[in-house]
Amino acid sequence: MEAGLFTLAGVIIGSLLTFILSRSVQREQWRRDNIKTETRELLVLFNALVPAYTEWVRTWHGRDARGPIAIEGTEFKRLLDTYTDRSVAFHSALRDRLFTYTQVRGSYLDKMWAEATTEFEKSLDEQKLADAVEEINATIVNIAVKESVD
Repeated sequence: MEAGLFTLAGVIIGSLLTFILSRSVQREQWRRDNIKTETRELLVLFNALVPAYTEWVRTWHGRDARGPIAIEGTEFKRLLDTYTDRSVAFHSALRDRLFTYTQVRGSYLDKMWAEATTEFEKSLDEQKLADAVEEINATIVNIAVKESVD
């Protein structure tokens, strides 16, 4: 009788431990999936913003590396609206992170982007902008990698 009781207790305790451990693993996987989703969304929004921004600035300046650009008013407005929409989406995403909020705020992505745009608007140096964009992309990826490991 006692052996059967110990067997039953062992099965119950083993089942509870398995349940608790599997819940812990599932929760950690859920957290990692959410971090990946948030950082992927930031990357997508940022990389949609960059071409909209460069097109608008080139048009605004009326030139690019190839020479003068002539564009009519409705196209200029369309480019500005596209840039504005994508900029708002990216900056909103910077503020509404749940799982990576501290790391996103602490990385100063908004300031990095502001410095890159200020420099580009002065110089129209495509390579400097590309380097800044690469640095911002790497920062976002590093947030994902660091948070997924922690």
